[in-house]
Amino acid sequence: MKKYFTLYWPGLQNFHLTKDVGLIPYVFQKHLNYEVSILCGKNEEHYDEVFTKNITLNFMDDEASVTSLLQKTDILMFIGLYDFNLNMIERFKSVNPNGKIYLKLDLNRYWLNRITFNDRSINLLSNNSLVSVESKNLKKIIDDTWPIKVEHIPNGFYDFFDSPLINYKDKENIILTVGRLGSYEKATEIIMEAFKIASEKTS
Repeated sequence: MKKYFTLYWPGLQNFHLTKDVGLIPYVFQKHLNYEVSILCGKNEEHYDEVFTKNITLNFMDDEASVTSLLQKTDILMFIGLYDFNLNMIERFKSVNPNGKIYLKLDLNRYWLNRITFNDRSINLLSNNSLVSVESKNLKKIIDDTWPIKVEHIPNGFYDFFDSPLINYKDKENIILTVGRLGSYEKATEIIMEAFKIASEKTS
């Protein structure tokens, strides 16, 4: 019997496929034998064929096809606690009450202070749901303040190149920062300032 996994990500662009947005569906189809779909808005992107191989892109241009996909989906995944996600969770539960929900919060401390709950959101996330946060420190805060249960699942890494394992003693002293360098959220200026201070003390 086939199992179906769907990710709902309305604004899918090609660069998302190398992030958790693309990698989690990729792992579900490659290693867990799920039929995988990404439910998204249609645009002019040419999607990377490596990441979308054996993954169906379902564009939300036909309501009947969206409903059909939701009805057969076993696990529907969301990223971020946004109103548009809650609206889709509500729709999903109305047509597939036994379907399971995975909400990956993708949370940082700035977003933590913006989230509020009401009876509707609590009800939508209480049954047949897995909600996860990436940070242990944020989970501690959530456990004390949120009305729903949240698990700690850190961001992973998928090695497409089958790289050899390196023993700890053979590692080099390299500091690597990865992300949208220069964006406010990544605070690249902090690490640059740290490098400046360190260089002054070692020169």
